[in-house]
Amino acid sequence: MDNIYSEFREFPRTEIQRFNAIFKKRADRYDDGCLDLFEVTKLMEKLGNPQTHLKLKAEFTKVDSDQDGRISFGEFMKVYREVHSNSTENNVGVGDAEEEIRQQQGKRSRMKEIDQKMRKQFRQHLEMFQQRTAGAAEKRVEDFDEVDEAQQ
Repeated sequence: MDNIYSEFREFPRTEIQRFNAIFKKRADRYDDGCLDLFEVTKLMEKLGNPQTHLKLKAEFTKVDSDQDGRISFGEFMKVYREVHSNSTENNVGVGDAEEEIRQQQGKRSRMKEIDQKMRKQFRQHLEMFQQRTAGAAEKRVEDFDEVDEAQQ
């Protein structure tokens, strides 16, 4: 494990240990310290991101740098390093994601307020229309009664 710590110095030891525990507990079904294609397939399904066999095999081959048909924890960490560096280069992190979620929730909240105001205004307009048309209908009935009486 010391070799892993020296190879991935950009990560704190606690983070590497946490990922190693996750790797062993959640992915390494055969408890042999490596993942084969079947284990990676199951891991992707657990993560809610199932892949086609061909796509997963192609990605697996890229990650399996020593081409032994298995992904070691070190190879797994290389993928994490790449993902982590891409997310920091693009300024995408957990904090950014949380901020975006808050903004989206704020937008939804404002949209809900606008929707409620529009519904209230629509009801008011509908009530006014009903009152006017009811009055107009009564007026038409009165006019009809007057015409009817005149004709008799």
